[in-house]
Amino acid sequence: MILQRQQGQRNLREIFRVIANALNDSTIIQSPPNDQFERVRQCLSKQRTLLIVDNMETIEDRDEVIEFLYNLPICVKVVITTRERIALLPISLRNLPLNDGLQLIQQQAEEKGITIQDEDSSLLYDRTGGIPLAIVYALGQVSSGYSLNFVLEQLLASATGDVARFCFEKSVQGMKGEPSHKLLMSLAIFPDAPIQAAVAEVAGLTSNPDSVSNGLVRLQQLSLVNLNPETKRYEMLSLTREYALAQLAAYPDFEREARMRWVRWYLNFAYSYGGEDWEKWIHYNRLKEEEGNLQAVLYWCKNQDHYAEIRDLWLLLNHYANLYAYWDDRLDWLQWLIEQSERRGEWSSLVKFMIRKTWLLIRECSPQSLTQADEILQRAWVLRDRADSCVQADLAESMARLRIRQNNYTDARHWLIVEEKLAIEANLDERQHIRYFIPVLYHQAEIFYLEGEYLLAKKLFQEVMKSAEKINWHRVINSAQNWLADIAIEQGDRDEAQKLLIQGLTVAESSNNKRRLARYQRSLARWERRWGSVQKACQLSTQAINSFERLGMTRDAQEMQTLLDCP
Repeated sequence: MILQRQQGQRNLREIFRVIANALNDSTIIQSPPNDQFERVRQCLSKQRTLLIVDNMETIEDRDEVIEFLYNLPICVKVVITTRERIALLPISLRNLPLNDGLQLIQQQAEEKGITIQDEDSSLLYDRTGGIPLAIVYALGQVSSGYSLNFVLEQLLASATGDVARFCFEKSVQGMKGEPSHKLLMSLAIFPDAPIQAAVAEVAGLTSNPDSVSNGLVRLQQLSLVNLNPETKRYEMLSLTREYALAQLAAYPDFEREARMRWVRWYLNFAYSYGGEDWEKWIHYNRLKEEEGNLQAVLYWCKNQDHYAEIRDLWLLLNHYANLYAYWDDRLDWLQWLIEQSERRGEWSSLVKFMIRKTWLLIRECSPQSLTQADEILQRAWVLRDRADSCVQADLAESMARLRIRQNNYTDARHWLIVEEKLAIEANLDERQHIRYFIPVLYHQAEIFYLEGEYLLAKKLFQEVMKSAEKINWHRVINSAQNWLADIAIEQGDRDEAQKLLIQGLTVAESSNNKRRLARYQRSLARWERRWGSVQKACQLSTQAINSFERLGMTRDAQEMQTLLDCP
């Protein structure tokens, strides 16, 4: 198994994050910091793994990372690449052997449409010392218009030092002050390969599309960037990005302006494709494509103390992160936002972030998380007058969700009445009114189901589906369908339950809603246990348990384990 490392993973926590993502096991990062290493060991000990840590010289906490790598299970093989000597078991890769170097020269020349004689190939190999990146950079210079003789002479003048860096700097020297230079520095800001529109915006060149196109072509000719034909994104080698970031730092005024354009571009992007899932649900896949860059924007803004930008971006990303991305640090971000909004006296924002934090705590459903959610919601209710009626309605819904998890259905019904009253007072348009009325119906139906009143629950969940269809709230439709399937199982309606489960599972899988997918697995396990294969029921139960554990849904995992253990 190969665990791919994204650009920008520069410390032990980020290595743990990459491993967690590759293994699809968020419990690694959700564990306390002191327990994360042992959790990684347990996960990796179950399989043969190749872990590649690229550019070790750029890692911040190298000693901790090396200690971690030394103590991995024997079934894990580790490859470290670095330009510095470290006291491990080095395999020095000083340069390419002559034949391999000449082969790379010919391959690069053919790709760039360059005719190069055998004698010149040998000279180029000698002058670059057989360093692959230096060969690529040098031929990139030839491709962009420099003569081969000029490049060879310049290489001869650089008989000492980092030849690859020299080739990079020579390539850049001829473009300073030009659009291609701005594009190169702008590309380095993105940890994940960006699309052309984003690069043009960050470089400040959107008003001159020809300069963008020509500049990117020149960067490709110089082998500084590569356009991926499948994704249409501009990729950059990690070492090239390191050089380009050094260039960016040399132009602080441009970097400051480019970074702010970068932030604004992603705020606009999130506004277009994020937001409430009942409005933008089908566009969330666009957010997935930019997830690494969006996270980078958040961290940069945090380091620069740009609270307002984080506040606005997080509110746009909140539903996506909770339902689809499952970022392990959501609670940390929300706690930071709670502290910052309170410090600034932004009471309406404070209430919003308190509600969003409790959404996660209630979903976890452990005794500790429910107690913490209760404390936060009680405080938020005291501050409710600082927020508008819609936010207050969301707060009342969170109160109802908490009471349902605490099995206090009487109090839950009280909060649903409060929620409905607040939604009416908000005097919303028809679509917004439906949006705020649906949760009232949904949780009323959930309570009837938990009380065993299946006919009443069925009627209300059918109303939920009809209302959700009016505003295309697909996630809620999918959720209600799951509940209706569970009701059909309880009522002994084998065919209806199977039909609903097959339809709903298809949607859950296609939308990548892992939480809903885990619940469909649970329902399918119950169906198989009653009417199908006991073996299949056990398989589905195990899948559901693993999914719930990865999502931090402890009570759901425990309840599923109880079902699995029953004879």
